[in-house]
Amino acid sequence: MRLMKWAVAAMAASSLLGCENSQPTLYRVAIDPVAQHVPLTCYRANQAPTTPPDTTTNIVDQQQWVFWEGVDDTAYLEPGVINYTLGQAQRVIITADAIQGTKVDGKYTFTSERTQTDSATEVYTTSATYTIDKLGDTLEGTLALHSHCSGADCANIPTCDVALKFVGRKIDTDQISLYGTGGGN
Repeated sequence: MRLMKWAVAAMAASSLLGCENSQPTLYRVAIDPVAQHVPLTCYRANQAPTTPPDTTTNIVDQQQWVFWEGVDDTAYLEPGVINYTLGQAQRVIITADAIQGTKVDGKYTFTSERTQTDSATEVYTTSATYTIDKLGDTLEGTLALHSHCSGADCANIPTCDVALKFVGRKIDTDQISLYGTGGGN
């Protein structure tokens, strides 16, 4: 009888925990800084500032992402804050807890799009598309940002597309645990 209770408990725990890679996984991710990749087309009249007010080299933007697989070939990504300045184009700001995506040919794709209607003649569409090419103990991929204004009142607001590379490493912890970069007390 005692053995039967343990077997039932083990089956219940495995069904709650899921199988394969269904548990949320945390990654520490380094993303190329957007400021270094904004093309001239993201500025009015293709004119970027001649003298950048502040420059820094050899840095990356770091974030902590949560990834998990759902059912029926869906997956979820919590990329944190999506807030990118793209020259003089509309800023890409998208707020949500997670983005639903899919897996096709071994790659995961997560796209979130925001449409802001300021008036019938001024509509801003921005998007962020995360493509994960490699996922395991490390992850690699591309973040594609898009900003576009449509309508007569858009005047000189440029359309902008920027692609940023990212790489990351799996963090050996779970989503509930606290993870910090500083020393412990």
